Amino acid sequence: MYLNVRIFIGVALPLSLQKQLKKLLKVLERKHWPVKWEAIEKLHFTLVFLGEIPESKIVIVKEIVREICQQLPSFSLEIKGLGCFPDYLFPKIIWLGLKGDLKSLSFLQKQLKLKLKDQGFVIDNRPFLGHVTLGRVKKAKMKQLQEIGRQLKALREMEIGVEWHVKEVIIFQSQILSQRSKYYKVAEILLKNQNYKEEKWQISMLK
Repeated sequence: MYLNVRIFIGVALPLSLQKQLKKLLKVLERKHWPVKWEAIEKLHFTLVFLGEIPESKIVIVKEIVREICQQLPSFSLEIKGLGCFPDYLFPKIIWLGLKGDLKSLSFLQKQLKLKLKDQGFVIDNRPFLGHVTLGRVKKAKMKQLQEIGRQLKALREMEIGVEWHVKEVIIFQSQILSQRSKYYKVAEILLKNQNYKEEKWQISMLK
């Protein structure tokens, strides 16, 4: 009997960038906004969110990701600007934007989405906006939300100044644990390379 697992495909951030973002988070935390900030080691950007799927279909996901990664060489990205969803007037999710080789990023995301849809996976049809979720705004009064939005808008052109090369795509499993989440790496698949590194599959250990 197979279990259902919560899966998404994404890219992790390098340690060099994590160090800079840690400094940024310290500055933002001093603002005392009602925000739950993400742990630095969990920061990533999502390419495709699959949600709950049967564990048996992980093999298919790996094959698709591997096929597409073989078509694309490593490419460079940087962090640019603070933004929020749904907008600056009512910020609920605070994110970091991306700049650099967005053409390669778009190709990677579109191909993953198309191939996964062809195999019967249900994929969100919303337009793709590459971003790194930094924090989630908790309950707050409208005046406070608008002030947060105003300050974020002023930082929309901010740059971190760390360029990194995206060399691999990661298949993550996400487990929700009482208002927090934990990620497991199911597989790391290299761009333009048929080899991939697979971490121990931990589903059987989850309660």
